[in-house]
Amino acid sequence: MMMNRSWYLVCLVFVSLVIVVHHASSQESISISSGIQLLPCIYHGVPFVHSEVWRVDECTTCTCDNSTTTCVVESCQPAHCTEHVKPPGECCSVCPYDVTVRKVEPTIQTKRNVTTNGDATIVLAADVTFKDAKDTSGVRGESLWELSAWIAPVNTTHRIGFTEQVLNVDQASQWYVKGNRIIFLDVVYTFVAPSLNCDEANVCVELKRGRNAVTTDGRPFNFGSDPDSSTSLIGCTSLCAGRDIFPCVDTEGIHLHEDVWQRDPCTHCTCNNGTAACSTKECPDPGCNRPVRLKGECCLSCPYHVRVRRVSPFVMAQDQIGDQVHLRVLITFHESQHTTNVTGINLWKLSAWVALDQTKTGKRYDYREQILDATQRSQQYVKGETPAFAVDLGIADTAVVCGTAFYMC
Repeated sequence: MMMNRSWYLVCLVFVSLVIVVHHASSQESISISSGIQLLPCIYHGVPFVHSEVWRVDECTTCTCDNSTTTCVVESCQPAHCTEHVKPPGECCSVCPYDVTVRKVEPTIQTKRNVTTNGDATIVLAADVTFKDAKDTSGVRGESLWELSAWIAPVNTTHRIGFTEQVLNVDQASQWYVKGNRIIFLDVVYTFVAPSLNCDEANVCVELKRGRNAVTTDGRPFNFGSDPDSSTSLIGCTSLCAGRDIFPCVDTEGIHLHEDVWQRDPCTHCTCNNGTAACSTKECPDPGCNRPVRLKGECCLSCPYHVRVRRVSPFVMAQDQIGDQVHLRVLITFHESQHTTNVTGINLWKLSAWVALDQTKTGKRYDYREQILDATQRSQQYVKGETPAFAVDLGIADTAVVCGTAFYMC
């Protein structure tokens, strides 16, 4: 192949030269230099023409630019898993899809003729809860899931009307996003009804990895159950469920009759025989210009509001050489109808420094950005009070200590 490429380049240069000479001899106005070909590249003994792009390996791509070879090496992000894989033709290793299921809960949405002989149809909903851990992931692809269904007589291990796959194509290919759950709705299960009353049998489902699962990017798809791989992902519900009392299907999941749940911070719902009855809390006027809504709260509330009028430091005592000062700092607040109490953590920051005169713009010696301890930083403020901070402050600058006078700011 190297010889073929070499002869190809030699021929290309020769033909180009012939064309240039021909044009130069027939048209005097054309310069010979206008037909000069850009030079090829030689990479590890193999020639490549100008602008040709080739792949050295899975991570390295090179380009020829007028005899200059430029190669780009792809950099890989670390794969945070114990058993990473390297897809064929790809440079970087990736983690496989790793999905672990905790439980599967079926609910009967609708049904008919389930206690008489003959064909019967049940429309199921299956709520799948996943384990959300550091080593688990979501998954995208096709034919990811297999949901089997059967009728199980009470106190037996018999399976009547077993159907290996009751999911349709779209349901079986439903993507899972880590941190969420999957609810398979409108799952149609048809079987020959046994001669049993509804309280004598359950309808059961079992979730497995799809036999022909294909991920969108070709990564392996690991499927497991929690707490260990031997745990069967089977869920059952009585055939009587859904005959008179229907569950409610909501954006938050499936709720049984008389279940109460919170749809959002302001809305509470109750399931009543398949119908969700919801009520929304009414909020009073917060009574301030810029109210805020705290996380998890329904109604707006007014923020804490304080305005400091004056900061007054007093030197209570100091040692004989002046390198240790005992301060008491009084804080005076502006009181108005909008002023509130304040409670919390790390509410205050008090800075301090030494000045050689009373001006606020002079040089700052021994500047300390925060002289309050953890307790003082979180001291609550009660409207109408004048908080005070007692602070022992050491002065390290010997030039200041030896001076005749200084001021604490």
